[in-house]
Amino acid sequence: DHVALVRKYEADVKTIVDAVQGLPGVTAVRTWPNEAGQPLARAEVTLTDGSRLSRNDLQVRLRAGSPSIELSDAGDHGVYVNPQNLHDGEAAAIGVALRQHLR
Repeated sequence: DHVALVRKYEADVKTIVDAVQGLPGVTAVRTWPNEAGQPLARAEVTLTDGSRLSRNDLQVRLRAGSPSIELSDAGDHGVYVNPQNLHDGEAAAIGVALRQHLR
């Protein structure tokens, strides 16, 4: 069911955006379309000078964690979270990991 799938993707994006709201030097937004040009949302998390970590340092820590998390680069200072690649519950786990590393 395409409608249900889109709702799940939107909920996952909201989970990520909500997880990092209020962290210093971190912004997160819903972006659209996805990298393939499909009309599906994804989350973009951007790290500014006030962030605890650089994008590269964040990526290293996420990859080294358990479970290992691999996110796509969003320019030089951010990451994308594409809900199409996530199973149930993984958006929440990514949100927790992002918050732990960036707070």
